[in-house]
Amino acid sequence: MLKTLKISKLIIPYLILLVITGFKGDLFIPFIIIICHEGVHYIAAYIIGLEGIINIYPLGAFLRINGLDDATCEEDLIISLSAPFANILFGVIFFIINLYFNSKLIYLIFVYNFVLGLFNLIPALPLDGGRVLRLSLIH
Repeated sequence: MLKTLKISKLIIPYLILLVITGFKGDLFIPFIIIICHEGVHYIAAYIIGLEGIINIYPLGAFLRINGLDDATCEEDLIISLSAPFANILFGVIFFIINLYFNSKLIYLIFVYNFVLGLFNLIPALPLDGGRVLRLSLIH
């Protein structure tokens, strides 16, 4: 399973800076959603038989997958599309939940998931959409 979760040393000064500047916490929601996004990529890769390292930085995270170059085009597509589709699905789910409970937190989770999912489908590297475009041009 997950052998390494690498957290940058810059997280602590970043958190101190946020506290000093009066940060209220709204940035934690997209930060957690980005980490979950990379976690979905990790799970998809793991199911296919690959392992990786999730690297967490103050403004985001990314997954480095070992052996991705040896994956088939279909496996790479599954890994690349898994997280954006999961974000869009979670966005829809939280949109529906917000219709019933009308909460600022639920609304923010809906918006951040939906925007992250759509943003990652933009066909530009290093985004997931860029990987999909590259794979479609190669094969």
